[in-house]
Amino acid sequence: MLYKSVVFQLYPLNEELSELLVALLDGKGFEGVFMEEERVTGYISEEYFMEDALQEIASTFKTLNCALTWQVEDIPEQNWNALWESNFEPVVVDDRCVVRAPFHDEFSQVAHRITIEPKMSFGTGHHHTTRMILKYMLDMDFAGKSVLDMGCGTGVLAILAAHLGAKPVTAIDYDNWAYENALENCQRNQCGFIRVIRGSSDVIPNEQFHVILANINRNILIEQMPDYARHSKGGAKLLLSGLMVQDKELVREAAEREGFVFETEQLQDQWALLVFNRN
Repeated sequence: MLYKSVVFQLYPLNEELSELLVALLDGKGFEGVFMEEERVTGYISEEYFMEDALQEIASTFKTLNCALTWQVEDIPEQNWNALWESNFEPVVVDDRCVVRAPFHDEFSQVAHRITIEPKMSFGTGHHHTTRMILKYMLDMDFAGKSVLDMGCGTGVLAILAAHLGAKPVTAIDYDNWAYENALENCQRNQCGFIRVIRGSSDVIPNEQFHVILANINRNILIEQMPDYARHSKGGAKLLLSGLMVQDKELVREAAEREGFVFETEQLQDQWALLVFNRN
């Protein structure tokens, strides 16, 4: 399978706009995105590449008075993992949780240590949305609670929930790379009991959960909200992220229509985490 490398330039360039671009590219099928000093580079399989999607992202930046340009190059798939590894750094959350790759040194002083093999799936803890959920989860009581991780990516949220005492834990992602990577990472972190399923919300098992975690994007969150409600126990907690601050009211309204009660929000730069309870 061939992959395309797309090098993006932003004018003006700043870290906040670069992080916005990273998240938007993730929602367009890019399987790996790296921020560098003066550019952002994304990788996408040839079958999913669409110039129209890039034009749509460029229109978003135009509303922010920012210009986006890009160059596309064909690359062989086997170049990917070496590049991923060269850009992957450990992520430490509140000095209580670390997300690292197998080739990083151990962090023995941190209570929760998660090892993620950096392959073509989203959710290494580097993005604000993932870090916000990880941080919030550290203060939750997961002991003996059932957890559903929708759009699990690497499986990092499901793995932390398991380390915090959750059981059973179910992780779902429609992307085959994410599905296979989550399976591997669950085994790598002694969480082989986590049930990993490939698919969308239509493959959620016929059961209800104490906690649902969904770090996806606004449109999918809204679309899947009835499924989250149907699979939530009374008193369940719902954590939603992957959305921008300007979209949080739309997502909140969708959750409240399904009977979820807003509890709190966490904001970082342009990103939001919304937390709800189920009646």
